[in-house]
Amino acid sequence: FNDFVGQRTPEAGYELAGTIQDGKTELGYGGGICQLSTMIYQSVVKADLQVDERWPHQWPSSYADTGTDAAVDWGSQDFKFTNNSPYPVALHSTYDVDNRIVKVQLYSKIDTSGSYIVLVGEVLSRSSAGTEYVANSSMATGTSERTRDPHDGISATSYKVYYDANGNEIKREQYKDSYYAKINARVEVGVLNA
Repeated sequence: FNDFVGQRTPEAGYELAGTIQDGKTELGYGGGICQLSTMIYQSVVKADLQVDERWPHQWPSSYADTGTDAAVDWGSQDFKFTNNSPYPVALHSTYDVDNRIVKVQLYSKIDTSGSYIVLVGEVLSRSSAGTEYVANSSMATGTSERTRDPHDGISATSYKVYYDANGNEIKREQYKDSYYAKINARVEVGVLNA
């Protein structure tokens, strides 16, 4: 994904949008690109192709079931898949600006049986996030500011669920596990005395 899409820079046409940095959302070039990688990941899984590299986000995404996202970050996280089918595949992606919807279509030989695959996420466990307090010597005593929101730690898994043409479940295979680390809220507390 990263080699094909390229580094997210203003020179490449990317704009500032929300990215996850150090457990919080900050503006960065190419923010939102993970929605595309996630939709491609889900399309590849539904086409029963081989996934070679996939990473979960720091916390679950709002646009995908927990455990079914695919984060990308230049230089550290990539999404890779192999077309292990005997047929060529083509990907077509579009973005509906007005409704903020990413659509990915994967084209290949049609399965005439009518069977299909659904990717389902399931939360296995959750650990509640807390709050950490950090002294800030540039803030007046008695003042405080929350600088990071909390996110619960979540352990999740996903399943490839196979259906026949009539919508009957044929089988269910446990697929990829995901772990979203607990991120405590951070509150800076002023310790600057007069």
